[in-house]
Formats: sequence, structure tokens, C-alpha cells
Amino acid sequence: MSSSIIITGASSGIGRASALALAGWDGPLILSGRSSDRLQETLDLLIERRGRGSVCRADLDSPEQLAALVDWAEQQAPLHGFVHAGGGAEFGTAQSQPPEVWEAQIGLNLNAAYRLTHLALQGMIPRKQGHLVYVNSVAGLRSFPASSAYVAAKHGLKGLADAVREDVREHDIKVSTLYPGATASEWWQKQEGDFPLQEMLEVEAVGAAVAYILNQVGQTVVEELLLRHQRGDF
Repeated sequence: MSSSIIITGASSGIGRASALALAGWDGPLILSGRSSDRLQETLDLLIERRGRGSVCRADLDSPEQLAALVDWAEQQAPLHGFVHAGGGAEFGTAQSQPPEVWEAQIGLNLNAAYRLTHLALQGMIPRKQGHLVYVNSVAGLRSFPASSAYVAAKHGLKGLADAVREDVREHDIKVSTLYPGATASEWWQKQEGDFPLQEMLEVEAVGAAVAYILNQVGQTVVEELLLRHQRGDF
């Protein structure tokens, strides 16, 4: 039986690369993000690769839209799980960023992941199968300056995935976390400063790692995978 996979952040970057790397998945990929036009571009590229999918716009900050996203996925085919690649970052020190920025970063990068997890598991647990893939960051393993809110959220995401893994072992559900280093996505081009994109991971490499994680057979699971540029962080 075919099954669906939700991919958040699928309008660009790692989310889009993950969708294209999973073009051979036996079931529909549910492409989610904020930009309907960009999601349609991803879907068109997916179809060119003979993949199957549909677009379901959802704002990660909206509990109602996340619930609608999971409902839509279940309508297309039984939900196998998700690739949670959505999120965002805003640079700033603890002394300079107002608490509102902290709350927004925790909401987008951690609270949304918990809501999506809770919703997805409602259908997955009775079926006793599936796979949750959290695209984290090296910031979930170590700290960086001017990134306190983002680092805290990503460390929290690691803790969430680790705890959920223990919660669902008895239900035969796999939980994986991918920790990519800095990745040459469009996000960096929107930031102030001259960042060395040539010293970052390619989004296609991260997408291929997501496909590798999801394509493990039987009871084998890649629980954690650290992906870095060969020369280290820039």
C-alpha cells in the first residue's frame, strides 16, 4: 500500500531538495510551506522526475493550518510520516534581541515541530509503522554567537526528537534527526553580509541524506546523522 509523506519547507532549500530526492517514493509527497507559487514550482519539478505529490500551503505558526495539513495528507494516502525541514533563523545576541524575537524563534523552530508530531502520530500509532525525520542543524549540537534563540530552539528540537523516539519505539515508528552544517540555500542570500556559499553544503547533498534516511529497509533506522562540509564549518 502506498503512503504519504509531509515535507515542510518544501518551497525552497532543503525542503525542496528533499522532495526531489524522494521522487521515487511509492506514494504522494505532500509539499507544504508558505508560498503557494514556490510550492507549485517544486511540484512541477517533482512531476518532471515522475514523482507524485500535491501542494498544501500551511503556516507553521498556525495550529489550525498544521491540523489541516495532516488531515489533507491522510486523505491522499495513509500518512507514513514527515520530513520537517521548515523553520527559520534571525541573527542577534541575547542582549540585543527583544523577547518577542525569542518567542517567535521558539514557536517556529520548536513548538511547530511538537504540534506536527502530535498530529501525525494520531494516525501513525494505530497503524504501527512510519518515520519522523527532523531536519535540525549543527546548531542543535553546538553553539554559535549571535544565535541564542535559534541555538536554543534547535537544542530543544534535538531533545524533542530524542524523547519522541523513546515514546514510539513500541509502536514500530522510526525517528531520525539530520544535523546539516551550513547549507548553501537561498536563505543566506537574504542575510546581510558576505557569506562563503562555496564553503557550504549543497542542498542536493542534504536532500540525498534525507532520502537515504527514509529508504532504510525493515527495522533498520538511522537515528542521527551529522552532515558537514569536508573542510568543516566556514
